Amino acid sequence: MRIRILVLALVCVVVAAWSSHAGDDPHVFAVGEMIGYQLHAAGLFMGTQTTVLESVDRLDGRDVYILRGHTKSSRFMNMFYRVDDKWLVFVDRHELVPLRLEKDMWEGKRKASLIYHIDQQGKRVVFENTTSGSSKEKEAEYLVFDLFTLAYYYRQYPERFDDVFTFEFLEERNLKTVHFKNEGEVMIKVVPISNRKKIPAVKLKQVGGIGIEIYVSTDELRIPLKIVTPARLKKGRTLNVEMNLDKYKPGEGQGDIPELYRDLTF
Repeated sequence: MRIRILVLALVCVVVAAWSSHAGDDPHVFAVGEMIGYQLHAAGLFMGTQTTVLESVDRLDGRDVYILRGHTKSSRFMNMFYRVDDKWLVFVDRHELVPLRLEKDMWEGKRKASLIYHIDQQGKRVVFENTTSGSSKEKEAEYLVFDLFTLAYYYRQYPERFDDVFTFEFLEERNLKTVHFKNEGEVMIKVVPISNRKKIPAVKLKQVGGIGIEIYVSTDELRIPLKIVTPARLKKGRTLNVEMNLDKYKPGEGQGDIPELYRDLTF
């Protein structure tokens, strides 16, 4: 009888501990998740973009996710304009907003190391260029995001994008107030994974500005399948740069994933 009571007590402790851990981190993604994209423009392969939810850490007394990214141009593009950007983002684990972004950029002939100190509660951002030694501060009216942390925020809180979501977009030297509108479900082609078959996606479109479009999967993972960014050229022309999902690896404990992603191995 005593042994049975001890076993039952142990089971209760294990269940309670598991429940506490699960409740502490109830996100649709997990540490170890990797997402890869191909970049195309005018039918040409431009390069790749990879993001990894690398680990959990602490920053200024707060639990944070470490999100690592790498954007790299193709060998063909390197002959004209080389891009090799590496960045690290510290994302508040509970609020899912960026607190610090470190970026080593190589774009064309320009190289720089940049650090963005983001005070979401104080509504300000300090832009620090460690290459030139310069820094400046900007005030923010809304929450601050870059494009990729915005995607993670949406994945966890899609209901906050039911109408128009307004935020401060983190540019290299400035903040820009941006509005994204949820235009509902559409059918799209994502070349690396769907070929000629169209698949459903939720369309988020920038209101005004250059008109960035984000197409997110309708399954429980809510992964950005395609991101379209119009690039402004001379004489008022634009060129759409497309990021299409082509690789995916689930994080720790994510379990079974939708069939759409099972062949997208790294």
